[in-house]
Amino acid sequence: MEEQITYIDRVKHVTSEHRTVNEALSFAQTIEEKAEQIRILTANEHTEVTVYTEAAIYHFDQFRADYVGHASKALLSLLEHFGVYLPMTYLTAHQSMDIYLQGNKIVTAEEKEYPIARRGGLYELVEPVQWMISSEVLDTIYQLAQTYDLSPVELVESAVGTLVRLHELSALHQITLDEIFLAFSKMGTPSPVEVTS
Repeated sequence: MEEQITYIDRVKHVTSEHRTVNEALSFAQTIEEKAEQIRILTANEHTEVTVYTEAAIYHFDQFRADYVGHASKALLSLLEHFGVYLPMTYLTAHQSMDIYLQGNKIVTAEEKEYPIARRGGLYELVEPVQWMISSEVLDTIYQLAQTYDLSPVELVESAVGTLVRLHELSALHQITLDEIFLAFSKMGTPSPVEVTS
């Protein structure tokens, strides 16, 4: 038997015991369930891949993420089978990561977050120029928008407008932005709309 099946707390775990990378990849490509999360952990020239689906958790240790070669190319093929496209340079640069398909992000071992989006049927990294923004920043934008009863777009436009206006005031009165922010902090926190009007 090339796969070992065990149940832990009523969760099915399937461990690939295939001897070669190609056999492990062939097995992975027979899995029809959708992945919810994929974990890649690399340490001491060994890579473990865990694929979490609704029905089971699949474990592989035949692939590699720490160098460019057949085992890492096969890992990229495994990821594509489960709906994720990653460039080889990204895989080998980070080597360990959690890919959250439902959360639309990748969290690396350094706890850096990279957003992903579905394009052409596969989740891909979002272009850094477009969205190199963490989920914490997005959460803050949504929270502030809700607090001030604005849409997130209105909030961002208001904040940018405020910053431009403050920059103009600092140039006009020959004071720094830090001095303006300090003055506002002593006055209390006005809403973004009040500052721009």
